[in-house]
Amino acid sequence: MSGARLSRASKRQGVFPMVPVRIALWLLLVLLTVVGVAMVVFQLPELPERVATHFDGAGRPNGFMSRQGHLATMVALLVGTPILFAGISALIRILPASLINIPYRNYWLAPERREETIRVVDLFLLIMAIGTEVFMMGIAHLVYRANVGNGQLSNTAFLTLLCGYLALTLGGCIYLLVRFGRPPADHASMS
Repeated sequence: MSGARLSRASKRQGVFPMVPVRIALWLLLVLLTVVGVAMVVFQLPELPERVATHFDGAGRPNGFMSRQGHLATMVALLVGTPILFAGISALIRILPASLINIPYRNYWLAPERREETIRVVDLFLLIMAIGTEVFMMGIAHLVYRANVGNGQLSNTAFLTLLCGYLALTLGGCIYLLVRFGRPPADHASMS
């Protein structure tokens, strides 16, 4: 590759080449989806006909559904999550700037910065999709363990999952606020 073409490619990609990262994250999300669905399907025969799917604060079951209802719900959630995040990602690429809610939108979504801004938001959405998929897989496994074990959901495991997911969400939001909080001083009047 010639020096000029390499330089242009480096400028477009920034310090970290985003296209390979994006592809790797999508592949990870697809893999997690397949593993999650397979996990739910393979665990299905061991579940009772009436599956406890909702638990109170002490971990005691207080909501139930049929085994097939549980399977349908979990598969819909595990498959629907990547579709939802992919849809949002595709939508932000085609929406006019006026319909995207971001601080200092006129600056960040100006034609010369729009592609990079969308790339950052897309990466955030992919990471959140992966985190959501892992969270739901963890919940599905805790529900399975509660139904084939002592009948109670492990509050410790649930709170660990929940705290991890909330930390990911909070960290991502803080990153986006810092990243898009204020444009450089010479452009601060663009809001």
